[in-house]
Amino acid sequence: MTTGFFILAVYPSAKENQLINYKGAEFNARIFGIVMGCAMVVFFAVRIASTWIIWKYWSLLRAKERRVPQKKYYAVPTDL
Repeated sequence: MTTGFFILAVYPSAKENQLINYKGAEFNARIFGIVMGCAMVVFFAVRIASTWIIWKYWSLLRAKERRVPQKKYYAVPTDL
């Protein structure tokens, strides 16, 4: 995915600038494509990392819940 958007955004600009030295609207559109593609890759990396963190935390909570036996809760009177 990363290689695909990079090739589509950068390679035509390099070939075009060899033939004619033009950096106008197409250049801005390619820069926008590069920035949005990088943002997309960062978003997916953050999503995968946060999913892993939540999964680890959830498994720790489940393991703690299995280890601790259920004890009865006795309310302590506050008017002692």
